[in-house]
Amino acid sequence: QQSLVGIRTGPATEDEKKLLRSAQLVRKATPEEVEAWFAVSQVHMSEKSKTAFHGMTPENQYRVMYEGPLTESKDSTEILYARVQRFMDMEGQLKKLANVESKAEPKVPKEKKVSELAMAIGKALVSTELPEEVPESERRFAAPVGSTPAALQARAAAPMVGRVKGVGG
Repeated sequence: QQSLVGIRTGPATEDEKKLLRSAQLVRKATPEEVEAWFAVSQVHMSEKSKTAFHGMTPENQYRVMYEGPLTESKDSTEILYARVQRFMDMEGQLKKLANVESKAEPKVPKEKKVSELAMAIGKALVSTELPEEVPESERRFAAPVGSTPAALQARAAAPMVGRVKGVGG
């Protein structure tokens, strides 16, 4: 597949995958590159970050320099290590993409046998039996106010108020 600008899109060919698998994605930084980058960035670096940068391998120095010169920040050492980490994450993603097969078979989940202990715990926690009704003599809660037989009789025997029976009387 070709895009408008002539860059091929779509899945990588087998040759491209082989190239990505075998290729070293990072190169060693040359001393000239290190000195040029350091000259521009040292204004924004702490002593600790300067020491850390000079103590890095040439590959890690290239990873740091790949994102350009440092700008003002609170912790330049943390920025150096974050740049290395981001570059390495990108390398890992590219390697993963190179190893992906285009026609990946869907994975069938493996049947797991439930242990007897787990089955017993599950049965103890989840009961399928209907609970028995507690006999009235063993109940511990009082009936709602006004629902006992004595309260119902007292309410029914109340004398009438007014002379006319019915609504509005």
